[in-house]
Amino acid sequence: MKNIIYTSQTRLNFDIDHLINMGIDIAYVSPYNANNEVLLPSQIIFQNLEILAQKAELASKRGLKVYPFFITINHPEGNFEIPAAYRRQQNIDGSERSDFICFRDRRRQDEMISYAAKSAQLGFERLAFDDDLRDAFCYCDAHLKGFEPFNKMTRPQIEMILNSPIDHPEHEQLRLAWYQYKYAGLKEYATRLAKTVHDINPYCRIGICNSAKRCQDFSGRNPSQWLDLFSTDTAPAFIRLCGECYDDNLMHLIQSTGWHNYFNSVFKHVEERMLEITYVTSIGYRSPGNIAAETKSVFAATKNPRVHWCWTEDFPAIGLDSEVKTLKNDLNDLNEKLGSESDSPLCLFIGHDLGAYTPINVTTRYGASHDPIATYNMVSLLGIPITMRSEIKSTDTCVICSSYISREMATQIDQHVCRGGKVILDSVAARCYRIYGGSIEFQIKGPVPSQAFEKLHDGSNSTLIAQCPKDSIYLIDSQNGIDLWTAYDIFSKQTGATCSAFNYGNGQLIVLGYDLSLAARALATLQWRKNLIKLFEYAHVAIPAFWTADLAVQCFMYDKQVVLVNWNSNRVSGGLNWNNNMIDINLEPHEIRVISTP
Repeated sequence: MKNIIYTSQTRLNFDIDHLINMGIDIAYVSPYNANNEVLLPSQIIFQNLEILAQKAELASKRGLKVYPFFITINHPEGNFEIPAAYRRQQNIDGSERSDFICFRDRRRQDEMISYAAKSAQLGFERLAFDDDLRDAFCYCDAHLKGFEPFNKMTRPQIEMILNSPIDHPEHEQLRLAWYQYKYAGLKEYATRLAKTVHDINPYCRIGICNSAKRCQDFSGRNPSQWLDLFSTDTAPAFIRLCGECYDDNLMHLIQSTGWHNYFNSVFKHVEERMLEITYVTSIGYRSPGNIAAETKSVFAATKNPRVHWCWTEDFPAIGLDSEVKTLKNDLNDLNEKLGSESDSPLCLFIGHDLGAYTPINVTTRYGASHDPIATYNMVSLLGIPITMRSEIKSTDTCVICSSYISREMATQIDQHVCRGGKVILDSVAARCYRIYGGSIEFQIKGPVPSQAFEKLHDGSNSTLIAQCPKDSIYLIDSQNGIDLWTAYDIFSKQTGATCSAFNYGNGQLIVLGYDLSLAARALATLQWRKNLIKLFEYAHVAIPAFWTADLAVQCFMYDKQVVLVNWNSNRVSGGLNWNNNMIDINLEPHEIRVISTP
């Protein structure tokens, strides 16, 4: 069994003793001392890389491996300004994104390749790039001019095509072509960079810090195929996964387990995968206790033995460095207790290449107003185990799709249901399923406001629908389905079905009239857990283990263990339902408990 390995990213003025005392095994170090030095003149960066090589030699004698780490289009934390010599990104309305350089700026591309070449010449056996190695949100004149179909369109026309659900077939083809064009630019750069490095040293390995899922989608790339561009037989690429947690917001802490679980599956073929745990002073304070809980819960979701600590020079400010050192022993203990990897009968299916199928909204985080991670967070808060994957496995008992899906996903859904699987679609996924030729016929109508309650398939009433946002509820219209839940308005008038089941082939499709990206927070309740468990029972989907008491106790399933994570700041007493046996458990605040087979 592999022991826990600590990697880190830090800056040139790092203290060797500090990293060794934290238990760091490998440090990836930027050739500057602060983010506002990212765009220093090339000659200074070259000199800094030489200084880094000298420090790396000293560190290696003490067992610490040190390699270069680069930022590409800039991270906007701290006091900085992008020099006028670079082309700045533009939003789709033409306004400037002054914090970021256009990825296609040839000057910046050539600089980055020269830094990588210098690193290889200095004898570094590895180098790594941060997650801003992407082309997600730039709509500058150069970008648009390079894409011939947009040449004769105004910016409002382009925005209409990219920032709306696909209702016209020609828009789908345009969007697919746009993202293929963006990826072609990324691929050309990656090929140049990798060739430059490997021509100097064919054994120099290149590592990529994975971008957030939406940044991958809006860069037009499949993340696994993107990483493979940097990999050779003699120098396999490595990856830092992305958890998207940079503060102590409960939803972000939980989503870190989801995205890590997802990308750990996407990059399963890559031997060296690192978990991302981040603290940056300029983003905001984080509690060392919450960071420790995030780290252990992410490990429980992935059983990945490599933990990557981001920006360790900030750790002493909150005492995190001493916490990190102690935590390594805790993770090794957890590693010994758990089986091979966590799993669940429930899988949230999020396909690759969703950029063309997701309306852009650059005013929101990562460019989209809908995000399937909201469904993962909600189910996790309920104490029901759930995994996330980019492909449906034939063994998946129940697949859930939330938010925008692609034409390819619609085909996979039909195939899975036909061979006996169960699939649950929220209202947005269901609408896309019908647009992209899903075989099962129904209509989604809405949104419908002023809904007061629902009558469920077992005859009970649920009033949760009244707490949901007014634009999050839809009705299902079908001649061939079985209506399971029926909505009533504030005058107790029946309005229509909010949950319908459709038998197809050997399996079943269940459509929910809920836009879960918008409604998920309102549904994180004990009542909704009861509703979902009843729905799973109706569909003959057995959940072997789930938490039955207070919310915010996350549950991860292994073959012979269950891991419980208490995200509450208070002691929680309750029961774990494991194969219909109730186990009484008391959990301390932020406790992570491994329960073995009863």
